[in-house]
Amino acid sequence: MSIKRFLRILLWLVPLAAVAAWLVAEGAISEQAELQRAFTSLVFGETERAHAEFERFQDSLWYGREARFGLALCAAIDGEEDEFDAGDIPESMPVSLSLLMARELRSGDFAACRRLAGMAEVAGEKTAPLYLAASSLELGDREAATASWALVSKAMRATLTGRRYAQAAGLLERGAVSIVRDRRGELVGQLDGSGAFLFAEGVEPDLVPATIIDELTEWETPAGVRLGIDLQLSELALDAIEGYRGSIVLLDPRRGEVLAAVSDERTKRRGGTPALEQRLEPASILKVITTVAAMRAGLDPDAEIAEMTCNGAIRYRGGILYCPYTAGPLRSLNRAMAISCNIAFAELGVKVGWEGMLAELRNWGFDSEAGNPFPLGSIITESGSELQLANLSIGLNTAEITTAHAALIAATFANGGVMPAPEVLHGGDGFLGLSPHLKKIETGRKLVEEAWLPPIVESMRAVALWGGTAAWIAPPRFPVAMKTGTGGGSRQGFHINYIGFGPMPRADIVFSVRVTNQLTSPRARKAGFEVTRRLLYALSAVAMEYGWR
Repeated sequence: MSIKRFLRILLWLVPLAAVAAWLVAEGAISEQAELQRAFTSLVFGETERAHAEFERFQDSLWYGREARFGLALCAAIDGEEDEFDAGDIPESMPVSLSLLMARELRSGDFAACRRLAGMAEVAGEKTAPLYLAASSLELGDREAATASWALVSKAMRATLTGRRYAQAAGLLERGAVSIVRDRRGELVGQLDGSGAFLFAEGVEPDLVPATIIDELTEWETPAGVRLGIDLQLSELALDAIEGYRGSIVLLDPRRGEVLAAVSDERTKRRGGTPALEQRLEPASILKVITTVAAMRAGLDPDAEIAEMTCNGAIRYRGGILYCPYTAGPLRSLNRAMAISCNIAFAELGVKVGWEGMLAELRNWGFDSEAGNPFPLGSIITESGSELQLANLSIGLNTAEITTAHAALIAATFANGGVMPAPEVLHGGDGFLGLSPHLKKIETGRKLVEEAWLPPIVESMRAVALWGGTAAWIAPPRFPVAMKTGTGGGSRQGFHINYIGFGPMPRADIVFSVRVTNQLTSPRARKAGFEVTRRLLYALSAVAMEYGWR
């Protein structure tokens, strides 16, 4: 063959070779991208999808090692018996083993975490000893946990997982059989082998209701328990009531969990858990229930009240009912609720009648103890004169309520008309408190129809605006809907019940404030305003941290 012919053929082959090289490179790049997507699926827990991709490429010339390593990871996560070949460890790790181990630890699959940690150890992953120690401790293998912990670096011991391991291991060494934490995972204390509860060092017992601790010792508890109580919110509530007598309860409106239930020291001396158990007359917070009773009876409260005039007093059979002042034409439900006109809601209650009002109160839990972890309210007067019915409709002299029950009433309006089932337990957890699993909540009771909610909630918002009994009580960035009530008398002392929820419009937290032992009604209202204002400003300060909006 002549040189010319050879060169001509060579010139023809060069582009073909370039195209072939380009196709090979393109195939390798495409394969790499698909494998990377498979590893990403693994990180997001889509093991089945990742497994199918890894199987496709396990015999690949370019990325077979990575694919086989991916299959080994899938087997470790799924718990399959599959011998791991160290030769399949890629030179460049295609996935974060730390992320995979952390995900399995936090999901509560401690066995999968330990299998992954074993692979990570062979691969030289620096975090492997930490996750081996953590998963072994959760699985009850304290000997293996201790051995792995000895290999954990100082830097890894300073991480959250490292700190939680050291904390849990120390508690178990001192005889803990169950570690108790608050809703967000902060350590509260421990249960020992005898069932006794011990508070953790630095935790103020006043932040955790005694009733919950008493029940906790009788529960069949897992390795870890999460209470509904939030220590930070409880501390904010306790600070808000400082200098006054009374109680504060905070609730999650959708799960019904008690986030805080605190009382001042003098109130607590009476024994029990006053925030959950002390009953006093509800006063004007009952007006929201009377409004619902009127709607259930087929009345339009807004139209009814628009025809009313408050002259400061009204005569009923049995005596005279008074308003705090003469308000004149009431015009609307919003105005009547905002100024808390006694006459407006007494008139609604009288139109509803004894049977309707008593049935409505029982709908809302009065005289019902069934299925509740703490007492609810009670009806004192079930029949009588027209005046007594009027008093029942505005919450005076005829019924009693606890601070926690008052919070449940507010929660109903924040939860789409459904009263949540009260709950004191958030769920179970592991020893380290990093793998919570929520307790399944009971279905609440539908008490307020969807069509009734907007006018009532709007009237409750008016309470905290200009002209309302709690005008401008909340900071501008934490708008609330609420209702105020003042009860008692000179003999037993005056008290207030303030209930509400915010920040509007979503309403992520419910509050119920009770201030007691005030000499006069004006002093009770002033004290109630002060304590509630402190509380709402404190809640506003942590709203971003909790994701309230």
